[in-house]
Amino acid sequence: RAKEYGYSSKIFEERFKNVSDLQTSLKKLISVQKAQVIKDKKEKLEKQKIYKAESERKKLMYLIFVGIGVVVFSLVFIIYRKYKHIR
Repeated sequence: RAKEYGYSSKIFEERFKNVSDLQTSLKKLISVQKAQVIKDKKEKLEKQKIYKAESERKKLMYLIFVGIGVVVFSLVFIIYRKYKHIR
């Protein structure tokens, strides 16, 4: 078939080899890109997990501070009422 188009078989084989090299390099590139996309997704998930953990910790700290404030306020109020009756 190569001789029908006026190519010598050597040139045709070389071109075919170039095409197959191109195909393999494209496949390699696609697999590298897929790996990069997967890596990016994993990194994004890790960042989201870290952010969620941070926000949970902040909420917990806020609740603890509010709880301590309520307890201290109620203790002060109770002590004030007791001393008010003594006077």
